Amino acid sequence: MDAGFDGVHLDLEPLRPDDGDYPKLLERLRPAVHGRGGVLPVAAHQIDPLPGLRTVGGTAVGEGTWWSQRFFGRVARRVDRIALMSYDTWLPLESPSGGYVARQTELALQAAPDGVDPLMGLPFLPTDDLGHHAGAEAVSAAVRGGGGWGWG
Repeated sequence: MDAGFDGVHLDLEPLRPDDGDYPKLLERLRPAVHGRGGVLPVAAHQIDPLPGLRTVGGTAVGEGTWWSQRFFGRVARRVDRIALMSYDTWLPLESPSGGYVARQTELALQAAPDGVDPLMGLPFLPTDDLGHHAGAEAVSAAVRGGGGWGWG
């Protein structure tokens, strides 16, 4: 901040789901940043879209990074802004992908305290790989919301 930055932004990846040390770190860091007139925003992993799905997903493909909605709220209460990275969903079609972003937005808004507005990280990568399908995970789909799977 002495160099002219407005604060400290944390984007820790991967961050194990429900890591109890992370909120503790934020509790100690926020007063130090605020004491210098700065802000503390963080990047957040996706929120488990259906209770318990992260447990099944973690078993199938190794430990996942979905956060519980409760943990998202714990983190959000300790920062000034929280940006949810709502991409790399593995969804191959546009409608479910857009619906997924709508669901993530809904869960984030429910969990964030007053005064902390969640920011939604949208997919801008033109890359096609196992976790990201450029034709489905598009900004236009994310902004529209979509339908599919009851998430939109």
